[in-house]
Amino acid sequence: MSFSPLATTWPHQRSTSRLGSIWQADDSKGYVPRVRGDQIVALSYSSMGPGLIADAWVDVLALAAQTDQPARAVIHARYGQGARRVNLGPISPSDALTHLETLAGSLDQGQREPIPLPLRTGLAWARRQGERDQWWKARKVWDPGPRAVIPGEVEDAAFVRVYGANTPLDDLVRAGLDSWAMRVWGPLLHLTKGQY
Repeated sequence: MSFSPLATTWPHQRSTSRLGSIWQADDSKGYVPRVRGDQIVALSYSSMGPGLIADAWVDVLALAAQTDQPARAVIHARYGQGARRVNLGPISPSDALTHLETLAGSLDQGQREPIPLPLRTGLAWARRQGERDQWWKARKVWDPGPRAVIPGEVEDAAFVRVYGANTPLDDLVRAGLDSWAMRVWGPLLHLTKGQY
């Protein structure tokens, strides 16, 4: 590995039963990668997308929760023919713990039952919350059609197995896409303030 992640001690008083399933916090050592001072710096040759944003989101939440200081993340990645920068934060330690508990609860529930939250479609849905083109934008990501260069998540093997082939977006919405998208993506989108 070309760099050494910053090693930190996780404060045992921060451990909760829900977070304990993700962190082994009681006097254990852990690390948050890509730390530079009070921020996460994420650089990628990949295109700016939901996976990159979600990774930085979890890292900045972990950093804020374990340092007792507000933290932020800066993400640099390709976007079209150029580059794009997205800032997350600052996020307070108390808000970080709340969001980590929500994500841990989502993970726990997702291990018990399928969650109707495809990554890109969920983000598209949450970004357009309450707007007239919300359905159109999410449907375009979910099922862009047979001529699309990038296949839609409707073709993802996991969703085909759970919901069947060629499932319409309406079925995901009835299964709870709206609440899951806002639960997982809503707080993050609030911090990006329209940058992404």
